[in-house]
Amino acid sequence: MGQIASLVISTVAFAVLARLLGPDPFAAFAVIVFVFSLLALLLDLSPQGYLLVSGVDRQTRRSAWAVAGITAALCAGVVFVLLLGISGLLDASSSPVAISTTMAAAVLCQFCAQVPRASLLVAGYYARIAAIDVSSMAVSVLAAIAAAAATQSVIVLCLQLLIVALCRCCLYLVSDGLSRRMHAKDFNARDRRLSGVGDAIRYGLRVMPINVASYAGRSLDSGILPFLIPASAAAAYARTYQLVVVPVTQLQLSVGGAIVARLAGAEGHSRRELGRRIWRALLLMAGLSGILIGLFSQLISIVMFGPAWPMVNVFIAAMSCALPSVATTTFFAWQLQIVASAAKSLAQLAAVCVGPLAVILCAILSTQAAVVALVLTGLATPAILLATHGGDVSGGRRSRMLLQVAGAWILPCLIFCVVSTLSGFWTYNNW
Repeated sequence: MGQIASLVISTVAFAVLARLLGPDPFAAFAVIVFVFSLLALLLDLSPQGYLLVSGVDRQTRRSAWAVAGITAALCAGVVFVLLLGISGLLDASSSPVAISTTMAAAVLCQFCAQVPRASLLVAGYYARIAAIDVSSMAVSVLAAIAAAAATQSVIVLCLQLLIVALCRCCLYLVSDGLSRRMHAKDFNARDRRLSGVGDAIRYGLRVMPINVASYAGRSLDSGILPFLIPASAAAAYARTYQLVVVPVTQLQLSVGGAIVARLAGAEGHSRRELGRRIWRALLLMAGLSGILIGLFSQLISIVMFGPAWPMVNVFIAAMSCALPSVATTTFFAWQLQIVASAAKSLAQLAAVCVGPLAVILCAILSTQAAVVALVLTGLATPAILLATHGGDVSGGRRSRMLLQVAGAWILPCLIFCVVSTLSGFWTYNNW
């Protein structure tokens, strides 16, 4: 419910900002946030995941904070240096120093928020986390709209990212501190052998490819397409992803911490049964969302984007075809956090990157080819994932799971074909 409220707030804000800023700042932001997020994931040793799997006590908390501090300082420095070099090329209306400083501060806040958020998740304070997320999103949106009235540059979007990260970090820290002071106890770790800093670092290294895969599969293409296709088409691709796919992934990730903690605490048949129930719920949500989004793509484009975004309804319909793939990727990511196998994590990364790489290669030919690749990989990526991971990870028969994914993908695909043909997408070139 908290994530739904946050998504309503951010969706309304996007409808306003899309008209105030236009496509160009969003195209620049797609590249900036891609570099920012990829660096954060490459250097993230997952202190939150470590606490969710190992449990929380004084020693595991201390180890998680040590890892979070190291990665936060390192990543903030790297983000600042790299964005300083590229931000000036993307948006001449903003100071590269201002953009780099804003994004470095945002990544620092994100890492510092991981430990208190994990503690609250393990303790079961879901309503408190939801309230923090909603209030932080509301504050950041109001600040971004106010800033957009003064300048139409990418710094507005960077500022929103910083404010939401800063608010969440501060509120998580305060809430976690108050909870521990009131209850004066910790939640016992599940495995005392996983309590040292070295254990936390090794866990982070094993699951790091999963974190990179979860982002690269979503944003690798959005970060590179502005260099290959027209800016308006690249902005439409990136922003329809944010509008169509991100709400579904946010709803999944909002319960991800609780699900990983529950799966880690279950064993044998109980874990397999819980996994099957989670899989069915994810796929059902993805399939129904894809159908509804595809059917109402024209209405969504009118309400959310306006006339300055050409063919955006086709991009919306195409993105709906990616939702079953996102559900499959999310399911395996949750399972692999518990298995914590470096080999399986790397296999997940390789399989998930096939889709965005196909989109990038096809974009060399045309925008239309890139969109077709996006639609087709909505089925191809789950097939690769199911073939890559064994039954010990999937918890079910791979052939049956693939048929279920195909059933969730086929109707959104047919809707995309109708929408794109009626819109004249295949011959359009006036970007």
